[in-house]
Amino acid sequence: MLLHVPTLAIVAGCISLGFALCLPLSWRLARAVPGLRCLTLGMAIAGLSLFLLPVYDLPLPRITLFVASVLLVLSSVLSWYGLRVMLLPGRPPVLPLVTLMIGHPALVLYFSVLSPFVQMRLVVNSLTLAGMAVAIVIVLIRARQTSPAVLWVMAGTQGIHAGFLLTRMVLMMQENTLQPYPVPYSLIDRLLFLEVVLLLFITALCTVMIVAERLQRELTHQARTDPLTNTLNRRGFQELAERELLKAARSARPLGVLVADIDHFKRLNDTYGHAAGDMVLQYFCALLNRALRQTDILARLGGEEFVIVLPETPPSEVMDVAERLRRTVQDTPMTFRDFLIPITVSIGVAYYPQSSDTLEGLQACADSALYRAKKSGRNCVSDQPLASEPHSVPIPRDDQVAVTP
Repeated sequence: MLLHVPTLAIVAGCISLGFALCLPLSWRLARAVPGLRCLTLGMAIAGLSLFLLPVYDLPLPRITLFVASVLLVLSSVLSWYGLRVMLLPGRPPVLPLVTLMIGHPALVLYFSVLSPFVQMRLVVNSLTLAGMAVAIVIVLIRARQTSPAVLWVMAGTQGIHAGFLLTRMVLMMQENTLQPYPVPYSLIDRLLFLEVVLLLFITALCTVMIVAERLQRELTHQARTDPLTNTLNRRGFQELAERELLKAARSARPLGVLVADIDHFKRLNDTYGHAAGDMVLQYFCALLNRALRQTDILARLGGEEFVIVLPETPPSEVMDVAERLRRTVQDTPMTFRDFLIPITVSIGVAYYPQSSDTLEGLQACADSALYRAKKSGRNCVSDQPLASEPHSVPIPRDDQVAVTP
């Protein structure tokens, strides 16, 4: 036969071990992808078990089959757990896995060593492995943050694997034989081992693609996010704000821009220390995020200065939002150790398209209005830029009446 089972088993084992051995080469990258180490350990154990399966000339073949069967199930459990952690939120259930890893070895040991019965050992192994394959398919179908094509390819191969296992089990049960070890390989056995080679190859390839996509998203997130406050940085803000401005221009809808600055932030740092200053920035962002809509954009421009974009918000509502944010910050002091730290904020406001029709112009108008708010005593909101600043003559809003001198 061209499909030589020991050769196929060795090839499958080499694929699994080769994939597992690649992980130490990128150990730092593995830390950024939860579940990858668990999945890789499962592949390594699968490789070891596949090397044991076709070996019947050892002194204790039944023990060898028992160890190989248990290792196969353990590798499936680790693969499921790794994919579950990698692709889905929340903590995976552990108790069912522990129960499985206790019950399966007990049954296999009984039918392999204590009371050898090929059919029942096959039923236990096939049902367990097919069940784990179906569980992996469910995880892949539920995942949403990875390329659907990759997930469906992995799910399809796992579904085919479950089908092969169950088909082999049914055919073996129909033979109704109590033949002792070793059992001659049938055609379905050879096809199953060939399918396992393809399964492991596709799984390894798809896993690499999932990890690469996950790392790319992580790098993009880091490039666009301020690490202290976990809000957008200048680069991330520029991308999203320009997109919202284009939407506003196409739909002829209003948009508001706020530039906010925490009052006397240097004094807070000098009085309570830089650790308190960092906590104030984080606390301030948390307050704003709770008060803003999901569609609003919050970003840290640098230091204690922040910018907010309010899509589809008319001028009168923009002022209301700015005043509400100011009151929220003022009325919610931060507790630091034994101190109650009061926080206030000054906010400058600009409107699209009344103040400007570009993002730079809107920021300049809002920034100039912020300086007016600071000169007015801080802890206030202003939508009137200073006369000495660019864009200092705003176009009257819809709810304002232009007064001619």
